[in-house]
Amino acid sequence: MNEQVKDYIEKYPSEIIDMYNNLRKMIFDSVSCEIEEILWAKLPSYKITPKGMVQIYLKQDIPYEVLKQIFAETLYGI
Repeated sequence: MNEQVKDYIEKYPSEIIDMYNNLRKMIFDSVSCEIEEILWAKLPSYKITPKGMVQIYLKQDIPYEVLKQIFAETLYGI
C-alpha cells in the first residue's frame, strides 16, 4: 500500500479502515492488472459521477457485485 494512502487511512476509526480495506481487496480481486494507489485531492471518493468517481457513505450498503463489474470492465488492461 502506498505510504501516503496508509498514513491517511490510519487517521480514521476502525469502522472506516475496515470498509476501506474491504473495498481495496475487492478492487484488487476484480482486476488482473497492476493498480497504483494514490491520494487524489487528499480525499477518498466513492460515488460514480460523470468523471468516474465513486462515493460510498458509511451507513450505506456497499454494492460489491456492481462495483466488481465496474472495476473489472473499466480497469481491465490499464
